[in-house]
Parts: sequence; C-alpha cells; structure tokens
Amino acid sequence: MLFLGALALLLIVALLAIPVEIAFNVQRREKFHFAVSIGWLFGVVSAPLSDSGSGPSSERRKKKSRKGQKKDRGRKAFSVVLNTRFQRRVIRFLKDILGAIRMPAFTLRARLGLGDPADTGMLWGIVGPLAAVLADARNSAVYIEPEFMHETFEIDCSGKVRVIPIQFVYIAALFFLSPITIRMLWELR
Repeated sequence: MLFLGALALLLIVALLAIPVEIAFNVQRREKFHFAVSIGWLFGVVSAPLSDSGSGPSSERRKKKSRKGQKKDRGRKAFSVVLNTRFQRRVIRFLKDILGAIRMPAFTLRARLGLGDPADTGMLWGIVGPLAAVLADARNSAVYIEPEFMHETFEIDCSGKVRVIPIQFVYIAALFFLSPITIRMLWELR
C-alpha cells in the first residue's frame, strides 16, 4: 500500500514537471480578436480557446454580516497590508512567479494615436521608453509607432509562454508556509 502511494506521488510529480505551453495571438483593428491554445506533453495534448464572446456566468451569494465584524475585518486586513515584512514577502513571491515564466517568442506591433499631436506626444513620452525596454528583452520583437494625425489604436500581438507547473507549486508552497504569511493569515482569522 505504501509502495502504491509513493508510486502515485512520483507519477504526479513527474506529470507536474512537464512544461505547459500557452500560445496566444491578439489583434485589434476594427474588431478585437484573440486566439489562445494550451499545449501539454510537448504538444501532444492541446486545447484551443477562441473568442466566442460568451463570458462565464456565476451566481453571487449574498452574505449577511454585522457592521462590527466588517469594520474589524477591514482593520485586520489593513494592518496585514501595511506590514512591511509581509509586503517584502509578497514582492519576492511575485518576482519568483515572474521568474518562473519563460517566453520563447513574443511579437508586438502597435500603432497608437489620440488625434491631437500634443496628446499623442505626451502618450509617446510614456510608451516610448516602455517599448524600448520591451524590445531589449531576449526573444522579443516590439514595434510601437505613434500616429500623430488620426485617432488610432491598432495592435497585433503574438507569443508563447512556457511554464512548468511544479515550479509554481513549489513557489506557492514556500510563500504560504513562510512564517510571516502564516502569521498574517492567522491575524486575518
């Protein structure tokens, strides 16, 4: 029985170690279109997702709570957010998550214009340096050009994202089992 449990655990770890690849293509000219496909097991298993326009429906449950409990929970949540050790831990968690994501290919082509050349110039003052930073990234091609005469928003973006699920499980386990996170969750209780 113990052998079967260890074998099942080993099989789960092996399956989580296989990369998941997400390929996407987003276009906006007159209409917005997107296509996403998720591949696993080195492309053997894949599931395309399309822009059918239907959103998931969800039922919302209304909870009755007393005002005193709401105020107390709000104060607790606010004190958790203001805790500098917890803030540093959350920032480290986000950096670890972003570091675990691999982008073997990324292409972005965009034309932006606000109609007024002055407004477009101010927008370009923000977007231009960002485009330069994105273009400097490895395996990426970023082309963003301003359109000073006409109001324009055209985008064509495609790429692939590769993640290994076991890395995310490990990063999440380290985050949720860290003493500061446990302390903050206990405080929110």
